[in-house]
Amino acid sequence: MSHFLTLTEVAQRRFIRDRQPTYVCFIDFQKAFDTVPHEAPFLKMERAGVSGKCLAFFSALYADSRMRIRLGDSSRTPSRRIHRGLRQGERASPLLFNIFINDPLKNCRQYGLEVPWIDCGDAR
Repeated sequence: MSHFLTLTEVAQRRFIRDRQPTYVCFIDFQKAFDTVPHEAPFLKMERAGVSGKCLAFFSALYADSRMRIRLGDSSRTPSRRIHRGLRQGERASPLLFNIFINDPLKNCRQYGLEVPWIDCGDAR
C-alpha cells in the first residue's frame, strides 16, 4: 500500500508542478509466473532469432509438463498435463518471464510513454 501512496503523491506533485499528466501502471506480479502460457516465451524467442539447440533446450523444459498431487504418505492423484505456468525455482524462469513481459513494455514506448530506467531492448 505504501508504494501506491508514494506513486500517487509523485503523480499529483508532477501534475501541480509541470501541469503534465503522469501515467502510473500497477502490475500485480504475485501470480505472474503461474499465468504464463508455456508456448509464449518460446514463440517470442523464435521471433527474436533464437533457434537451434538453445530454443530446443528451453522448449524441452516445458514439453509435456505434468503434475500430480501427493495425498498423505504414499497415494497420489493421476498425473495431469499443464499448459501454463513457469517452473518455480528453475533458474531459467526469470529469464523466460522477462522475455514474456517485454512486449507490453515496448508497446508503452510505441505510444510515447517513456520509463527512463527500463531498457526494453531492441528485439524484433
